Amino acid sequence: MNVKHNMVTPRNGEPVIAAIQDFITASWLLSSKDRFFDRRQFTQVCSYFADADLHIDIPPPTIWKPQCLWTGKQIFNVLMRPNRSSNVMVNVECKCNKEEKPNPVNYPRIENLAPDLSPNDGRLVVVNSEIMCGVMDKATVGGKKKSIFGVIMRDYGPHQAAATMNRLAKVCARWLGMFRNLIRRVSISHVWNSEHRFLLGDQRRHPRPHPFREERIAGAKGIFRLP
Repeated sequence: MNVKHNMVTPRNGEPVIAAIQDFITASWLLSSKDRFFDRRQFTQVCSYFADADLHIDIPPPTIWKPQCLWTGKQIFNVLMRPNRSSNVMVNVECKCNKEEKPNPVNYPRIENLAPDLSPNDGRLVVVNSEIMCGVMDKATVGGKKKSIFGVIMRDYGPHQAAATMNRLAKVCARWLGMFRNLIRRVSISHVWNSEHRFLLGDQRRHPRPHPFREERIAGAKGIFRLP
């Protein structure tokens, strides 16, 4: 069916094949501005979007001292251009799904504020396949004409766009699966389990508010610092 050549709709040129649901979630988590990786973690995540058949050039770290750290945005830099022999140079500027305008009060010496000063990192700027700012969300990796996939398809053809989508699908599924496995390892303590069972049992026996049950609820909230 030659799917690679039918990735955009003839109505307006927007991609009909793009990231959805878990892929957008993983992309947003990876590209958040507070996401950092050491060399072991960064190379492991980079290996997720290949099957040991792709040469990957590791970029220099963003932070050198006291420890070399790479950002999650650099993972997408490698994803768009895995090595120096690749000719994919993505240049795009667009707003993310939720963009906050910069407050002029915080920049008293600047008259015309640039939109990439968004406090919530809500403006995506990519220069030569390097992310300057912004996050990967529904607007930037979804089915938009100015998304990453739309720009690659327009400038470098459907084969490069399909290869980039393939790498994104692999890294999101594998990294998010590892993330979920870590969450499953967190077990509920026996203290909370016993309190939970007591409260449920007491609720079945006493449908109306019971003073002793309310006291135990307050005690449980105090132990676990619940609101």
